[in-house]
Amino acid sequence: MRPPVRDGEHLPLLARLRVGTKLMLLALLPVGVLAAASVTAAVGAWRAADDLRDFQAETRASFAAGDLARALSDERAAIMLARLGPNSAADAAVGSAQRQTDIELRRAAERAASASVHVDAAGRVAAIRRQLQAPRLQAAAGRTGEATIADSYGSIVRDVLDLVRDLDSGRRRPTASVRYPADAYVAIQGAIEPAERERLDVAALLTPRGRDRPAGAAARWATLEAAKLDDFRANASTRLATDLAASLFAPAAVRVSDVRADLLASPDRVGRRTTPPAWLAASSARISDLRRIAGEARGELQSAVTRDLDAAVARRNRVFVVSLAVLGLVTALALVLRRSITRPLAEVSASARALSGGDLSVDVEYVGRDEIGDVAEAFRDLQITTERLADEIRGMNAAITRNQLDHRADVTAFEGTWLHLLGGMNETVAAFAELQGRRREAELELERVFTTSVDLLCIMGFDGYLKRVNPSWARTFGFTEEELRSRPVIEFVHPEDRARTAEAAAALAEGQELVEFENRHVCRDGTVRWLQWTSRPVVEQGLMYGVARDVTDRRRSESEQAALRRVATLVARGAAPIALFDAVAREVGLLCDADFARLERFEPDGTVMAIAAWSRSPESQLAVGERFALEGTSIAALVTNTGRPARVDGFEGAPGPIASEARALGIRSSVGCPIIVRGVTWGVIAASTKREAQFPPNTESGIADFTELVATAILNAESQNQLTASRARLLTEADAARRRVVRDLHDGAQQRLVHSALTLGLAQRELKQDHGAARALVTEALGHVQQANRELRELAHGILPADLTRGGLRGAVDAVVERLDLAVEVDLPAERFAPEIEASAYFIVAEALTNVVKHAHAESAAVSASVADGMLRVEVRDDGIGGADPSGRGLVGLHDRAAALGGQLSVESSPGGGTVLSATLPRSGGPADAL
Repeated sequence: MRPPVRDGEHLPLLARLRVGTKLMLLALLPVGVLAAASVTAAVGAWRAADDLRDFQAETRASFAAGDLARALSDERAAIMLARLGPNSAADAAVGSAQRQTDIELRRAAERAASASVHVDAAGRVAAIRRQLQAPRLQAAAGRTGEATIADSYGSIVRDVLDLVRDLDSGRRRPTASVRYPADAYVAIQGAIEPAERERLDVAALLTPRGRDRPAGAAARWATLEAAKLDDFRANASTRLATDLAASLFAPAAVRVSDVRADLLASPDRVGRRTTPPAWLAASSARISDLRRIAGEARGELQSAVTRDLDAAVARRNRVFVVSLAVLGLVTALALVLRRSITRPLAEVSASARALSGGDLSVDVEYVGRDEIGDVAEAFRDLQITTERLADEIRGMNAAITRNQLDHRADVTAFEGTWLHLLGGMNETVAAFAELQGRRREAELELERVFTTSVDLLCIMGFDGYLKRVNPSWARTFGFTEEELRSRPVIEFVHPEDRARTAEAAAALAEGQELVEFENRHVCRDGTVRWLQWTSRPVVEQGLMYGVARDVTDRRRSESEQAALRRVATLVARGAAPIALFDAVAREVGLLCDADFARLERFEPDGTVMAIAAWSRSPESQLAVGERFALEGTSIAALVTNTGRPARVDGFEGAPGPIASEARALGIRSSVGCPIIVRGVTWGVIAASTKREAQFPPNTESGIADFTELVATAILNAESQNQLTASRARLLTEADAARRRVVRDLHDGAQQRLVHSALTLGLAQRELKQDHGAARALVTEALGHVQQANRELRELAHGILPADLTRGGLRGAVDAVVERLDLAVEVDLPAERFAPEIEASAYFIVAEALTNVVKHAHAESAAVSASVADGMLRVEVRDDGIGGADPSGRGLVGLHDRAAALGGQLSVESSPGGGTVLSATLPRSGGPADAL
């Protein structure tokens, strides 16, 4: 048996063609020859018609060119006659002739545009238009002779007649019947121009100015005219030749012939035998006859072209119709023969395909004595066998569906391949029955593992819905299995984790495995559980299999440790109490998954002060900086009464100001722990939630760890405050001692020295008359007293300047600036501060300015001070070389002085960028009471 043909297998050319195609190829061979002959004949007729149509357009263009030649001749005649006998009527005739020429030029240009491409008619008409400008200008100027004007117009007319000749006979005629009319039309047009020139030249000879002109110029035109008329007679029809002969014997023609004879015999006799008007009348009449004959020649040419074109179109149509009829007849016969063979083959082929596709209801209706009928009969036998085999297979499938795995097919009615096929199916069913039993046992074992696992097992579709979950889901989240499968999984995920979860689900849908992915899920009661996922997708099924482990306790422990480390770091760094309390409130709120958290301090008057708070939502905030009475139901009231952690699981109807605040914010439950400092309940930390679910049982222990850190921070802050206060008292006492020394020096020794100096001065005046040694001694003693007084003054000023006591900080700094050889800008407030603050600020400014003068090489400096948030900020800035060393002895001393009062001092001094010294001192003279 030959195997089926595979794609790409090499086959003979004819074997690749269908039967119908082969029949059509056989029939198309004579049809193709006939079609080729028909197409050739039709193309020839079509081209002949196109050539005649092109020639018709060219003849129309030549007719327009002939009209242009006539208009140019009339314009030339009008100009010549106006020159020979000037008058107003002649000038009007010139204008009329020029307008007519312009009209004919436009018509000729329009016709030329549609002419054949074999002759550039449009370009030549445009050139004629340009050439016409020169003779018109010459005639209008009147400086050119008549002969020159006539020659210029004659050259243009010849170009026009050449265009007529090229259009009518310059290329091969489409038919022989149009050749003679075309040549006759060209010849008669060429005969009119010599007659026109003869008319004007003879008219010029007959005028008084022209009697001296040579007669030979006028006589030459008759010869040219005769030659053109001979060409016309050779090509014109008998009617046109007879008409021409008759016109030559007309009176006007005879008159013209007589004048021509006189010109040849005796030119002088012409003027005696004729007059200009008589000549013009006779010649005009003769030219009119020639133009009439030219019009008849045009009509014959136009009729011949139209007649040939109509005949060509009719012949083309006949060839086309006959060809289509023959082709249609032959094609119809070929199609009938093809259908008689391909239709039964197609029926058998379609039935075979349907049978191979499983449709056993098909039937072949064709019956014949040819080979196709034999194939149809063999197919019907195959169909009967296939139906019997299908019945056995359907019976076996029904038995398997009913789980009757002991059913076997009856193979006695088959033989050959069908026998082996059904026998193999019986063996397969037997093996399947054995495997089915094993599968049931495996499914039972898997179901037991699935239902008893403490981990969360699930099967989820790529559509985001759970298909199956184990009981651990209901135990963990509080939802029923129907609720879990009726909503997208993303709705159970915490809102802050939904974006990450969606990205993980997208990665699973792309075939990537998910390992140790953690996210938060919201339970029915509003609590949050952390799950760690491991999932594997099956892209072909559109499913993912996942295992989730509840790691809430581990995550809470890690979060608690991280929060404790952050708070402990703040405590170790000696952070400001307010910053520490705010951090503790935030960490407690986040750790407990609460909506609010607040740190409160018990006051001696029996109230509680809210000193720091945190809120998850910026729209709802707990009060800070307010005092509450310890009345009614609250965490603070319970803690102050018991000294132990406390819970409040509902504020509905509870009395007290804190309970009222909780109801206004929607708080449902709170939990808190006391802050114990040196055995005394200093305050409380409380967390609150708006959810219905209560806080877990171990929440108090987590909060208690923070209360210990807060207690440590409070003890550190109190110790720091005591140290700062002690240093401030020492500094204050030192400044007070300086003031006492200044006062004692001023009121005691300095006064006595002043008095001694005055006394010695008086003694010196009394001893002026004594020129002895006593005067010298008194003078020397006076000098010592004055020098001692100056030294005492300088000593007192160095200890504490009097300007500081009298004028405050601004007065003392102004006095220092006046003594410096440096431009200093001072911007200090006039208000007075505590004595120790003014003294410290003064010494900081004075030392900084002294360093600027000694070391900075600055051109200017600035001193400024401001008060904000209870702190005095002093700044000294210069434009010197910078690079100051903050570890220098002077700057270290200033830093110690600021720190002694609870303030700070900083120095910014980049090389080349100047120096900025800033000091911040508490306005009250001691550290702020943050506790």
